[in-house]
Amino acid sequence: MKKSNKKGFSGLEFLIISSICGVFACILLSIAFSTANKERIKSMKYKAEIFKNNVEAYSIISHISEGRVFLWELIDNDIINELSSPFSEKNDCDINNSYIDIKNNKYIVTLKCDEYLIYNSNLSDKKIKIYSVSNWKKKKPCNDDTIDTEVLYNYKKDNKKVLKEEVTEELLLKKYNNNEKTEYKSIYDIKQDDIKIYGQKYYRTRKAIIEI
Repeated sequence: MKKSNKKGFSGLEFLIISSICGVFACILLSIAFSTANKERIKSMKYKAEIFKNNVEAYSIISHISEGRVFLWELIDNDIINELSSPFSEKNDCDINNSYIDIKNNKYIVTLKCDEYLIYNSNLSDKKIKIYSVSNWKKKKPCNDDTIDTEVLYNYKKDNKKVLKEEVTEELLLKKYNNNEKTEYKSIYDIKQDDIKIYGQKYYRTRKAIIEI
């Protein structure tokens, strides 16, 4: 009776084959993730264009020829609904850190969605950069990324903080006037006894990750 020459995989052979399969699986997952991420990035640019188009309409009806318009303003004035983040099902784009600067008939867009940022970009340019960005923090980071610095403000009424998060001086003035039904031209003109405005320097890191 002939003995069978068939042999099972040795432990080493099995380990090698498993490693090869693992590498291929990682490559496929990386390709899938990269493709999905590119689609999200494209979606972010599309949302930036929606934002810009609505600011153009808002500037016409509000007779704004120059200045900064925040996403918060458009939502507060029922011009636009929240822009959902392409990178998260639960989050919307940041209404306080997304704005458009109008100058010389140009609309320069900054849009923050989760940890991604379109920064000071003219959407009519052939290429725009997408950045990875951190949240604002009080402590200055120690790394090689670009570090943005900004003094952010809040105010207290009856010794209670009013805004959920600190914002730029310009946005604080707009929110204050909106909340308190006033028409101050500067935060330094606000002198009511029960109002305390305070500011502090904040930092964030910003790193370019892709051009589209």
